[in-house]
This record gives sequence, structure tokens and C-alpha cells, in this order.
Amino acid sequence: MKTLIIIYSLIFILIFLLINKNLKNNDKKPIIIIDPGHGGKDVGAVGLHSLTESKIVLDVSLKIKEKLEKKRLTVILTRYEDEYISLLDRLKKGYIYDGNLFVSVHANGHKNSNINGIETFYFMNSGKILAQKIQNQLIKKSKNSIDRGIKKKNFFVLRTEIVSCLVEIGFITGTEDYKNLLCNKHKKSVADAISEGVLEYLKNWKKKLIQ
Repeated sequence: MKTLIIIYSLIFILIFLLINKNLKNNDKKPIIIIDPGHGGKDVGAVGLHSLTESKIVLDVSLKIKEKLEKKRLTVILTRYEDEYISLLDRLKKGYIYDGNLFVSVHANGHKNSNINGIETFYFMNSGKILAQKIQNQLIKKSKNSIDRGIKKKNFFVLRTEIVSCLVEIGFITGTEDYKNLLCNKHKKSVADAISEGVLEYLKNWKKKLIQ
């Protein structure tokens, strides 16, 4: 009799814990990791008139953070200033803060100044939809930008179980993109577009991120 009571008690506790876990999951708000590429000794691509990728993407990332926080989302940046953060440490932040989405922000570079455009990369299939939604919003809000589409590529920061993508917001070396990336209005549009892509993806985030 005592054995049955113990078994039933254990079953009851297990059921309670499972229900409690599900309730917590339902209340959980998504945590967004925004990764401004490069920084510090690693300036990234260098554009016309010595404009650096690290400076541009930090500016845009801070604007993304501000936009998403207005929607009451928790946003963590991998860097908040011009400092060097290793690729591994960037990924670690995603896990330390229990991130649900990881968006790395970059600006492209090429020796040919006639090459311009916006593109978004993913590696794990889980990031493909996020990449497409962000790319769609970028082209929608940056009507003068060339749409280079989404592509699958094995970037180090995309080798994560967290839903992730890497956005190239333009060619800092391109004659057209360079002018855009200098413009505060354009940078705000880019930040708004990435934020809108994230928000669109998160409309059904519980279904996708909580198992």
C-alpha cells in the first residue's frame, strides 16, 4: 500500500512539473541577440574614404535594439562599443543569455566599386525563413537597393542551434551603397527593416521555438 502511495505521489509530482514547465514556456518572451560584426582591431571591410564596416554596423545594431525594445522584447548586443569580440564569444553570448534568435549585422566589401546590393545568409535550415523575412523587409524599405537574395553559407556565427542569419546591409565599397550607408535616414530604414523581419518571424514564435 505504501509503495502504491509513493508511486502515485511521484507520478503526481512529475505531472505537476511538466504542466508548470509548459506554463512557463507559454509565458516566456523571446530573447533576441543582435551581433554587430567586427569591432576594435578588426574593422571589417573598409569602404570609400576609409569608412569602416565595424562602425556602420554598430550604429545600425543600436538602432535595431532601440526599435525592438519599444516592442517590449529583450535585446542583447554582442558588443555595445568599438571593441574586439571573438567569433566564439559572440556565439557564447547567444547561449549565456538563452537567446531565441541570433542576427549578425555586416556590411559587404568588394574590389569592384560597381557591385552593390543587400543579401542575407543562413546556414541551418531553421534560419532560412528568418533570413527571407528580413531580406524581404530590407528590399521593401530600401527601394533603391539591389536585391541579392538569401543564400546558404557556412559562416562561423551561424553554426548554432539558435535560429540565426547574417545580414549584409550593403557594399561599403560600392558607389551607390556607400552613399546610402552614410545617410542616417537610410541606416534607420535598414534597422527598421531588420526589426520588422524579426517581428514578422516572431508572430508564431512559440510554435517554432518552444517544443
